[in-house]
Amino acid sequence: MARYEFRSVFADEIKNYINDKTEAGFDGDNFRRNLIGFDRFCVEQRIMEPVFSTFHASRWLEQRKNESHTTHYLRINSSKQFLKYLSIKGYDVFVVRDIKYKGTDFEPHIYTDAESERYFMAVDSYTSGMNRKDAIQYPVLFRILYCCGTRINETLGIRKKDVDLDKGILLLNETKNDKQRYVVVGDDLKALLNEYADKCFYLLNDTDYIFTNANGGRLDQKSIYEKHRDFLFRAGIPYIG
Repeated sequence: MARYEFRSVFADEIKNYINDKTEAGFDGDNFRRNLIGFDRFCVEQRIMEPVFSTFHASRWLEQRKNESHTTHYLRINSSKQFLKYLSIKGYDVFVVRDIKYKGTDFEPHIYTDAESERYFMAVDSYTSGMNRKDAIQYPVLFRILYCCGTRINETLGIRKKDVDLDKGILLLNETKNDKQRYVVVGDDLKALLNEYADKCFYLLNDTDYIFTNANGGRLDQKSIYEKHRDFLFRAGIPYIG
């Protein structure tokens, strides 16, 4: 299938936005997928000047026939970030409001002590021929996710300067609502984090991410999610979504 070519009046800025996100360590393809619909909408609405009016915004905000709440939420909220980007650059655009996420009947699985023990045995015994660093960074990364209740993206966004090793405090910058927040880790995780820092932090600049791929770049959110499912399988724990 041919790769989609952006062709709306905002095409060049969409490409610039994706490039900026990619250079910052994010998955550019994810932003690309999210903005294809916006680009098509602008073409369909025959927007010939780089202006996104309240009229255009109201049409864009409408939930489409057979569009799920989750898809509607992702479509609008991802485009909002791009519109904010355009606004900062001086374009006459109306930044759409957030769409409130409507929850589902999904009930999270609460791990038993035995399941938790098996899960982290799988994490701690993992080795990779692609990235030898995984063997020492995964035990820290997945314990932060599990013990601190952080999201994958905000955890992968932790940089060296965001870590207070003495106090065991992590500063999260890439949060859901773009608001900084602090996380205090327990004593066991603090000790593990310090061991990890002793092995790796001397190689990093203050602005470098502490969890990296084989090329030294930011880890990909999708790959960590897939690795989580792999650890569940190794631990004999069913995946329920």
